[in-house]
Amino acid sequence: SRPLRLALVPIVLRAWRLPSLSCPSCLSASFRSKSNMANEQVFEGIVKSFNPQKGWGFIECDASKAQYGSDIFLMKSALNGYCVTPGEKVQFNAVSGNKGTQASNVKVLSPPEDCTFYGEVKTWNPSKGFGFITSPPTQNLYGKDIFALKSEFGQSAPTAGAQCTFKVRTGERGPVAHSISLTQTPAAPAAPVMNVATIGAWPGNQMGPWNSMPGMEPSTIGGWGAAGSMPGWAGGGGVSGWNPAAQAMPVKVPNENETYFGTLKAVNPEKGWGHIDCQATHKLYNKDIFVMRSALDGCTVAPGDLVAFCVTQGAKGPHATNVRSAVGANSGQVYSGKVKSFNETKGWGFIECQGTPTVFGADVFMHKRDFADGAIPSTGEPVSYTVDISSGRAVAKNVRGTGGRA
Repeated sequence: SRPLRLALVPIVLRAWRLPSLSCPSCLSASFRSKSNMANEQVFEGIVKSFNPQKGWGFIECDASKAQYGSDIFLMKSALNGYCVTPGEKVQFNAVSGNKGTQASNVKVLSPPEDCTFYGEVKTWNPSKGFGFITSPPTQNLYGKDIFALKSEFGQSAPTAGAQCTFKVRTGERGPVAHSISLTQTPAAPAAPVMNVATIGAWPGNQMGPWNSMPGMEPSTIGGWGAAGSMPGWAGGGGVSGWNPAAQAMPVKVPNENETYFGTLKAVNPEKGWGHIDCQATHKLYNKDIFVMRSALDGCTVAPGDLVAFCVTQGAKGPHATNVRSAVGANSGQVYSGKVKSFNETKGWGFIECQGTPTVFGADVFMHKRDFADGAIPSTGEPVSYTVDISSGRAVAKNVRGTGGRA
């Protein structure tokens, strides 16, 4: 038996060695290991573009471009709670995704005081005008939620649960949020599901007392021929049920006299329409503002030009009206006017000025944080100021009292 065992040993050894050379799963594991090593390569680049609301952009890096042939796609999910701006330096790995090569494990190289973060308004006291913002990276940096004042939200109305971007500075009592911008407000409560499965099964589609309600005649409800005019009713084949997804959400009715400022983004000369990119209206409607050529009223503007416009609610949503050129409106010119009104509790008011260009609108908004010398002027007091429209609205800056009353 002993010679027999010795003869079997080489056979067993050969059978044990062969899979390492020819087993497909082993070869696949070997390739995956090499791929993972490539993915672990750390690149350093500059953010070429990034949209905080949509959550994506691109990183420019010579080393990764030489390897992958293009800029690297960047998703919000790879930023680990940070938000980036064009020109910011980052480190990252490159992985293969659904849209090609994209960044992963992104590290922002800016110091904390220069960083922008994604966060959520955790608590908010509307009567006192302050609350707290929570964010994973600021929790790691400061060990707590970040205090926030209403004045740092600009003209937005914060509520608990609202998504935002913000920066942090160290105040006398600890970290304080500033430069806050809302990116998403809490969703409205879902519409109640209405069980009307039996409606339409009544003889002759008789709806009893519903027929006496204005707008509820069968001819106006989907399923009796034409598309239903009642929001939320699914047409076709009789009234078979309620479709909550089709119910119209509450419409944000714009103030048609308010003036906004933005950039004419694109124009389709054949179809006669385009869009305006405006920070203020994007916060209201979460999209660019549709504009018809007829709204230009003979004004000559081109894509990329700064324009002033009003907004009205149309059948298909908000669209621009009274569009006119605003080129040169952000020149930094100093204007003179008088304080028309000021609410000391809320910290804001309006300046009246006959010399301010009509492109800004009748009165110019001012906030106490923009008083150059810290002194709060009283109603009727003459002031000098510049106008900033970068937020999409005309806002007085560098406000200074000039003494006396107008």
